[in-house]
Order: sequence, then C-alpha cells, then structure tokens
Amino acid sequence: MLRIIRTLKFKPQLFSLNITQARPFLFKPSYSFSNQNTNKSTSHSYSSKDNSQEFTMLMSKALSKFETGNFSEFISEVDNILEGLDLQKDQNSEKSSELYLYKSMAYWRMGDIVKSIESLKQAETVSSGFANISPLLRCKIALSYGQIFLASRELASSLKYLKDAITIFQSNKLTDAGTLATIYICLGQISQLNKNYDEALQAYRTCLDEIKENNLSKANLVNCYEGLASAYAGKKDFTKAQEFYNKVISMLGEGDRQAVNSLKGLATIFLMQDNIEEAEKYYKKALNLNIKFYGENDIGTASILDSLGTCYSLKEQYDEALQSHNRALSILRELPNTKTDQIVVLNNIAKVYIDQQLWEQAKPYLQQSLQLSLECYGEPHESLTSIYLNLGNVYEEGNDYSQALSYYHKAEANNSQLYGKTHYENLQVQISLGMVYHRSGDLSCARDCYKKAEEIVKANNIPSTSAELLGLYNEYSGLNYDEGKHEEALIYCNKSIDIAKTLNDKTLLNNLLLFKAEIESCLRKDSEAIQSLIQAVKLAVESKSELVFLAPHIYKKIGSLYERNQQDKEAVIAYQHAAEMLLKFEEEDEKKLIDIYCKIAQLHKKLGNDEEAKKYMEKVAEFKTTGKDPCF
Repeated sequence: MLRIIRTLKFKPQLFSLNITQARPFLFKPSYSFSNQNTNKSTSHSYSSKDNSQEFTMLMSKALSKFETGNFSEFISEVDNILEGLDLQKDQNSEKSSELYLYKSMAYWRMGDIVKSIESLKQAETVSSGFANISPLLRCKIALSYGQIFLASRELASSLKYLKDAITIFQSNKLTDAGTLATIYICLGQISQLNKNYDEALQAYRTCLDEIKENNLSKANLVNCYEGLASAYAGKKDFTKAQEFYNKVISMLGEGDRQAVNSLKGLATIFLMQDNIEEAEKYYKKALNLNIKFYGENDIGTASILDSLGTCYSLKEQYDEALQSHNRALSILRELPNTKTDQIVVLNNIAKVYIDQQLWEQAKPYLQQSLQLSLECYGEPHESLTSIYLNLGNVYEEGNDYSQALSYYHKAEANNSQLYGKTHYENLQVQISLGMVYHRSGDLSCARDCYKKAEEIVKANNIPSTSAELLGLYNEYSGLNYDEGKHEEALIYCNKSIDIAKTLNDKTLLNNLLLFKAEIESCLRKDSEAIQSLIQAVKLAVESKSELVFLAPHIYKKIGSLYERNQQDKEAVIAYQHAAEMLLKFEEEDEKKLIDIYCKIAQLHKKLGNDEEAKKYMEKVAEFKTTGKDPCF
C-alpha cells in the first residue's frame, strides 16, 4: 500500500522587513535651543572658554562618525563633549539630554538594547526627570523608548511610549513634522507585527500626508515608502509592495546606504512569490551594500545572510544554505541582545537538515532554539509551537514515538493557553498527534485526535479546499483503512483527491490515486482500481514526477487486477508495459524481469498463443538461471 509520508514543513523564517532590523531615525541635532526651551536662559556656553560655535563643530564631527557607521567612535566623541559640559548647570540640561539621546541611538544601532535604554535613563537624570528640557526633546526621548521596545518586540511598552510622544506633541502644539511622521511609522510597524495590515497602511498614509504637507526630507519619505511596501507585502499585494520599494531605489540609487532595506524588501517579495533567482540577486545586492557601509559583523548583514540561506535551501543547494545560515549565526553570537534573532536562524538551519531528512542533525539546532525561546519569552509563547512541532516531527521520523508525543502535547498545551482548544493554530497539532498515535498502533487515540481536528475545522470555517483539510482527510482515510473500514476510507480518500486537484499538487495527487486504487482493490472494485492506477501512471509520466519510477510496479498491479478478473489479454498488455518501464528505469533488474516475463508467458499459454509463450520463455532463458523452470 502506498500512502503519503508527511514531513512537517515549517516555512522559512525571515527577519521582519524594516522592523527588527530597521535603521534608527537620527534626529537632526538642534544646536541652538532658544526657540525650544521655554522658561530657560537662551545664552549657553560650552565651557568657560568654548562657545556654542565650538559645540556645534564638535557635534558635527561626531555625527559624521555615526553617518559612516563608526558607532563606537561616535560614542567616544559624544562622551568627550559631555565631559566639557557642566551637568550641574540647568542651562546645559537640554544639550546633555540630547547627547545622551544620540548615544542611545548609537547603542541601538550596535544592537546593545540595554545600554541604549541606560543612555535614555541618563537623559532623564541630567534633566531632573525631563523637567528642565523642552517639550520637543521630551517627545523625541519618548519616541526613542518606543522605537527601542518596538525593536525588542515589547509591543505593549512600545505603544505606551509612542502614545506618550503623541500626547506631548499635541498638548504642546509642537510643529516638528519629522518627529510626528516617525511616530506614525512606528505605529504602523506595531500594527504590522500584530498583522493589522489595513491599520498599518492607515498609519503610513497619515505619515505620508505629513511628509508632503511639510516638505520633509528624503529620509522621511524613504522610511514611509518602505513601511507602505512592507504592509502591502503583508497583505500579499506584491504589485503595490514592489512599486513602493522601487520608488525608494529610484530616489536613492542602488548604491545608497539607505537602499539596503528596499533591496532586501524586494528580494523577500520575490521569495514570497517563489521567484528564487530574483530573490537571490537582490539579497546579494543588499548584502554587498550592507557590508560596504556597516561591515561584516553587523546585524543587518546577518539578516541578509540568513535570507540568502533560505534561497539556497529552496534551490536544494544545501551546503551553500548551511554555510550562509551558519555565517549569520556566528555574527549574531558576537553581537549583544540578538538571542531572538538567533532563534530564527537556528530554526532555519534545522529546516535545511529536515528538508534532507537528516533528523538527528536537526535535533541540536531545534533544542538550542527551544532553550533560547524559553529564556527569552517563557511559556506560553507563539514561537514555541513551531519548535515543539518540529521537534516532535524529527523524533517521529526517528520512530521515537514517546518523545514525539511529548513534544506534540507541549505544543497542544502551549496553544491552548494562548488561544483556546478550538483555535485554528491547534489544527496541525491535533493532526500530528493523531499520526503518531496511529503509527504507534493506538488507533483509538488517533481517532480522538482527528475528531478534535474536525471540531477545529468547523469552529474556524476552514475552506473546503485548504491544504490542512487535505492532510486531515488523508489521515482519516488511512486510519479507516487500517481498521478495515474500507468504504469510509474511500470516502475520505476521494475528498483528499478533490482538494489535491484544486491545489494542483500533482505529487500528492499521484500518491492519493495509488492509495485509492489500493482501497478499491480491497473492496473488489477492480475496474475502478484499474482506472485509478492508469490515471496515476499517466500523471506521473506527464508531470515527470519522481513517482514515474513506480510505473513498472503500477503496471504490474494493473496486470494482476486484470488477471484476477479473467481479462487475460488486457493483463498481457499491462505486464508488457511493466517490462518496458522496468527496462527503462531500472536497468534490467533480472529478478523482476523474470517474474514479469513468466507471467506473460503463462497468460499466452492460457490464451493458446504458444508461439508468444515460447518467445517469452526464451527471454527468460537468456538470463542465467539454475534449478527448475522459473515459469512452469
């Protein structure tokens, strides 16, 4: 009996577009605070012998370090400037707070979230809890907190600070449209992470209105266009997404440092549409540009390398995929606060091994991913489900059913706590549990799991043509077959075939037709079984499926069914096809050919075709055989 062998395939995990890896927005330094800081003196001195002009010059020099990606040097320059300020003087609160804000951005760009937050806290300390600084700077610091928490996926905290920033902006009737535009970009990114793509688009459009109305800089427009592109990609409107990424590249040119995100975004859109060659081309462009401006040991470099690894994996270039993923992992392990990104890469390395059915090699990477996920997120968490499922899968494929069930039940408990028992996310879990119980011989528990899966289907109005339903119906069919309930098995097999046709999955359809023929044969519906087998072999040949190598065995099965129904002439033709296919695909397997030639000879003898019978007996004689006549 031929059945579909299910390997639980999880989709490649890509770093999120323009969110986790987004470049921080560097606020324009305001060297003169006279129009911002109300109730404070407008005459500031850098020190007793240095004036504000020197302060501006030093800041300009420091900022050039930031713009060229020399963040450590930038921080050193800022620390030198801070040493020249008398932080005890109220008039220096604005300057020092702004300097700490810049330090925070540099640490963030280096991936050090802890020091980034510490710098913002220092900004608060030197300004006496923000009492001695302008509303605009307070708004910018609140926005920076929101950006940092957004980057670390603490969405509730991020949203709180972004709302604070909007409140400060509106209550003080501030007019810095660039800051307001950045707030809306961050709000759009939060909506994207929550998969509220329409809400995200609305935030980005509001941002775009601010940019156009106030004639804001190209940098603002780039951020907004990239946000719009990413949101449209989330909605799978790839045409609109591509349009906005191309707008950015047209504005900047492919060699501009700000073009990295759009090149990477275009690559991911191509990847989502299975255009692997174009995806690889644009990832390589983004990688070269990122290394040029930000260096090899950069979180952006790691992100692109991981995505390139996914391209290689989809092209079945597994050595290149592992090299790219491992290079990304090595970079991330050298950078601070990258554990959540390491989880992504570890899962993708495991996927490369799973795709090659190298179950043991996949295990340590999934275990490392699990350990980091528990450390970063705790239980329950949405990231844990896929890890538990894939660990269950690799143990299942290694026939360690006890461990497989343990991980599948952990996935079930995690999902139940997060979503409830009938949530859509539990469907694959119940199917996987049912399969392991089935394979281990516990048919009763398997049926219970499939019933739970059916309840989930009903509760979520899952379309009748979904791939998940195909998997469920196929497993139900197999369970009924093993219980001897062949009529029920045939009903579910036919349902699976209907879905496979809709999905145009010819390999699955081949498998299902072969299984259908097996069921029909058990029900003595031999004519139907023969038709199913003929459909399967024709489909395999036409689609050049790997199942074409089963053609000799399929024709042999067709011959045996004709023979069972006394249709000897048709049986002869089927066996002849089997022999032809065997010679074509299996290079004269002597034992199998002798068996088929003997059957043909016997049938010709039975039909009174002695000359034909003799011809096939001579074919048998050509093989070196000993002992009694293999045919008679």
